[in-house]
Amino acid sequence: MNKRELLAAPPPEKVTIEGVGELHIRQLTGVEFEQIQKLVEQNKDKEYENVLELVIRTVCTETGEPMFQEQDRERLRALPVRRLLKIGAACNEANGFANTADDLTGKSATIT
Repeated sequence: MNKRELLAAPPPEKVTIEGVGELHIRQLTGVEFEQIQKLVEQNKDKEYENVLELVIRTVCTETGEPMFQEQDRERLRALPVRRLLKIGAACNEANGFANTADDLTGKSATIT
């Protein structure tokens, strides 16, 4: 692998989520990761918002274009909590976190 290949953004990961279907999830950049960390620290009592932010930032099309925009936030809030948490857990896993909601919610239950 050369420098150009190493620095190129990896392709989105295709995942199948039980009860949801197939989605593509892109990996966060270092800058985005730090932004998410700050958000989680500031919003420890807003677990759902933290998961929602990760979903908006990482769920994408097959070519890596964002699937959701800021204007989709309210529609995403209307999803059943279990569905959004499943998607959030897949986003966590695709970004190298545990396959739980722990990283964003502080809970210890595995989302399956």
